[in-house]
Amino acid sequence: MPDRLIVVPGGLLRSARVPPQMVDDLCAVAEIPDQVIETIAAQLGAQEGVLTSSRLEGLLMAALGDERHVAAAAATLRNLSPEKIPQTLRSLGEWRDADQENAGRLGDETFRSLERKLPQLIQQYRALATYRKAGWLASVIGNSATSLEMICDARPVYNEQRDSIEGMIPLTILKIVYEGQDEETRSVEVYLTTAMVDELVEKAQKAQQKQKILKESIEAWVPNGLVVFPE
Repeated sequence: MPDRLIVVPGGLLRSARVPPQMVDDLCAVAEIPDQVIETIAAQLGAQEGVLTSSRLEGLLMAALGDERHVAAAAATLRNLSPEKIPQTLRSLGEWRDADQENAGRLGDETFRSLERKLPQLIQQYRALATYRKAGWLASVIGNSATSLEMICDARPVYNEQRDSIEGMIPLTILKIVYEGQDEETRSVEVYLTTAMVDELVEKAQKAQQKQKILKESIEAWVPNGLVVFPE
């Protein structure tokens, strides 16, 4: 959901460069009553620890009770910051003026509502800033695995004349697909012996137990401070 709202800073926003989902989200935010916006802002300002996606969406659902408004408000909160609001509104105004169809999608009343409500909703919330920092730290500490596969196969052993099969070797290939720091997707494949597969299972079970203890300890040490990516 973080990529739902895409704001192009500066310059004229043409229809081809403004994602329809962005317009839909902003229109939905414009529909939220001012009093509800004020309530959400007050609740967000009072949050402690890390405002994870699940906590944010739970808070918004309690205040809004509508999935469309919750998704739109969450996307807007994640992607906009107070300092970007003036430029965003200017660019949207230029985009509306450039095409009658654009003006119809984001009408005068809706635009005036956004001018009033975005500064009310988008503020410097400490718990949300901490979540963004946690996401940044998770992205810079190394390559991120995107998938793991274990492929079981068997290879034939031929005789010297290579005209008959004299044996078979069972093989297990571990394939790891990962995204590098340059955002390029790569993969690595390694052969595992039967003993290595057993060792991998044992270490994975130990890691699960360690993770369980870590999560329980973090929740006790830092209330609302546990962050797990991806959520």
